Amino acid sequence: MTEFTGKNKKDLFKTMTDKRQALQDFRFGVSGGKAKNVKLGRTIRKDIARIQTEISIQNRAGLPTTGASKTPTATKTIVSKKSSVRKSRSAK
Repeated sequence: MTEFTGKNKKDLFKTMTDKRQALQDFRFGVSGGKAKNVKLGRTIRKDIARIQTEISIQNRAGLPTTGASKTPTATKTIVSKKSSVRKSRSAK
């Protein structure tokens, strides 16, 4: 994760594009029987996730911390669906 922390968004997007291309090449290599290191796909996917996380962190850092945000947060009231009124059985 530390290798992606100091990069700007443009470099991160370029790196992510390269990683996605490498993952596509890896998948074709596996299907053709050329890949010897089958764990490489997992590490590439994890690197892509790390890059996306860093981009997300940088996007959140750019948002205002006080005042109105872009997406308003609504409070949700939870209502119980259990009825408090019981039906009485009539005796015959």
